[in-house]
Amino acid sequence: MRRPVDWDVEGGGVRSLASKMRVRKGKISALCACLALLLGCTPEESAELKEARLEREAHDRAYEAGKARDFAKLKQTGSCEGCNLYGTKWSAAQLRGANLRGANLGGGNCQGADLREADLRQASLGTDLSGADLRGAQIEETSFSGAILKGTRMDGLDLRTIRFADGTDWSGAILRGADLRGVSFFGSHGDLHRTKPASIVHVGNGGTALVGTDLREADLRDASFISCNLQRADLRGADLRGTELAADLAGADLTGAKRTDNQVCGAGSIGKCVLEPDPSAPAPAKPRRKLLR
Repeated sequence: MRRPVDWDVEGGGVRSLASKMRVRKGKISALCACLALLLGCTPEESAELKEARLEREAHDRAYEAGKARDFAKLKQTGSCEGCNLYGTKWSAAQLRGANLRGANLGGGNCQGADLREADLRQASLGTDLSGADLRGAQIEETSFSGAILKGTRMDGLDLRTIRFADGTDWSGAILRGADLRGVSFFGSHGDLHRTKPASIVHVGNGGTALVGTDLREADLRDASFISCNLQRADLRGADLRGTELAADLAGADLTGAKRTDNQVCGAGSIGKCVLEPDPSAPAPAKPRRKLLR
C-alpha cells in the first residue's frame, strides 16, 4: 500500500507526510535547543531538574501512601487522631463516635456523613459537609474554613470556639438550639480576629451567607451579624438579646424571638419583629367628642 502524500506547494513538489513530520520535529528540537541556550540551561542543570522531579514524585507517592494507611487505620479502629485525610471522599460514611481529633478532613467530600458524637476537636473540616450529622460532636477549636454546611445538623452544639473564615457557606445549616453567644459574623475586608469572650469574628468579602439557616431557639445573645445574608432564615424562638442584626432579613421568620428589651416578636414577624400588644397594658383612652352648641 502506498503511503499517503501531502502536497507541499511551497516546496514546488510532492513530499511524503512522514518526511514532512521529521522536518517539523527537527525544527522543534532546534527551537528548544535555542531556547535552552538563551536561558543559560546546561545538560547538568537538566539533570538536576530531573532529579528534583523524581524526588517530588517520590514524595507524592509517600504522601498518598500515608493517607491510605491513615484511612485504613480509621476504618479498622475508629480512631485516627491527627491523621491526614485531605481530599478523602467518603459520602455517607458511618463515623459515629470516631476519634478524629486534630485530623485534616479538608478538600474532600463528606456529604451525608454520620459524625454524631465524634471527637472533632482542633480538626480541619474545610470540606463539603452537606447533609452531614454532627449532633453531639465535640468541636472545640474546630476549623470550618471553606466548609459547605447546607443541611448540616449542628443542633444544640456550642459554636463559641469554632474557627471559620472567608468561604464558609452556612446557607441551610441546621443550628437549632446552638450556642452562638458572642459570635460575630462580620462582612467587611480584613483578617480573622478573636473577640471577647472567646468569640470568633468572620471577616469576609460581602458578608456571610446564612440564607435559609435554621436558628430556631438558638442562643444568639451578644452575637453580631454585620452585612450578612439572613434571607429566609428561621429565627423562631431565638434569644436575640444584645444581638446586632445589621443584616438582610428578607423573608426571615422572627416569630417568638426575644429582643434586647425582653419583648417577644409576635405572629407575622417576617423580615422584621412585630410586637404583639401587651394585654396587661391599659387600653388607650378614647377621644372625647365635642358637643355642638
